[in-house]
Amino acid sequence: MGFRVRSHTNGTNKFGFNDKDYPLEKPPGTFSILILSDSFNWAGGREGNYTALLENKFNADSTQSQVELINAGYPMTHTGEQLIALKKYGLQYNEGLGLLDPASRSLREKSHLAEDLSNLPCR
Repeated sequence: MGFRVRSHTNGTNKFGFNDKDYPLEKPPGTFSILILSDSFNWAGGREGNYTALLENKFNADSTQSQVELINAGYPMTHTGEQLIALKKYGLQYNEGLGLLDPASRSLREKSHLAEDLSNLPCR
């Protein structure tokens, strides 16, 4: 990946994502969702982007389990670079679900990555 935001600068986490640090092994009773995207995940800052707002909403409405929405978006990236970020950083998380934000690029562009994605380990 040619571009990466520096870790722990301007509110980024250890991987340079616009989010807080999450443990790589999710705590018991927690459901984690890794959301890949481009700069769309940066709109609103660290506390006001849509992933943070959704995480807060899920956890405010939940009485049993916690939800982690891991914001794995990088600005100025295309879908191929997001795949690289997933392989290099995202798969380190023991996430329950990974999502590629369809609003960030066209679904047609993403469909060309199906072969690469099919080779990733499923957990």
